Parts: sequence; C-alpha cells; structure tokens
Amino acid sequence: MDLPRWRSQNLRRKHFDDHRRELRVRTLTDFDASVLRTIEVGTYFEFVDDETGDPRVGYYDVWTERLTVLSGDERVSYSHFRCPERCVAGLLGSTYA
Repeated sequence: MDLPRWRSQNLRRKHFDDHRRELRVRTLTDFDASVLRTIEVGTYFEFVDDETGDPRVGYYDVWTERLTVLSGDERVSYSHFRCPERCVAGLLGSTYA
C-alpha cells in the first residue's frame, strides 16, 4: 500500500513534531513508516469527525497504541499518534470493537 497523502505537508510536519517522542520516531521517514505499519497491522474501523461531521477511517494497533486517521476514501491522512484503546472506542459513531 502507498502512503496516503497528507492534507498538507505543514500538517504532516506538525503531527511529526507533536508526536514523534510518543511514537518513538526520529525522522519523517520513520513517521511515515509508522503510519503505514499501523494501517497494515491495525484494526480497521469507521467513525465520524466530531468537528466536521465527515466520515473517517481509523486503523488502531492495540499493541503499540498507535492510531492512524484517514479520510473516508482512505486517500488522505489526517492524524497519527498514540492513545489508549478506550479513546478509539469512544470516537463519535465508532465501529471499533
């Protein structure tokens, strides 16, 4: 699978800067690899963006607690960070089981 494009390179850089320590990644290349790995091994689920009402797709890896958030068509990356499983299940309209 190819890496979904980020909504903007500024957003990609901001997420890297904000979350690199918790994700334990050192470079943007490592960050992108973490996004792809989470998509590859994570549990697929759907939810609704509580700010926009837009459909979103998430992939959550319970072992690393990494979450990747994509657009409903999975072409655009919106977020990648670590969070507890209860947060994923609590997202608006979450289908995470």
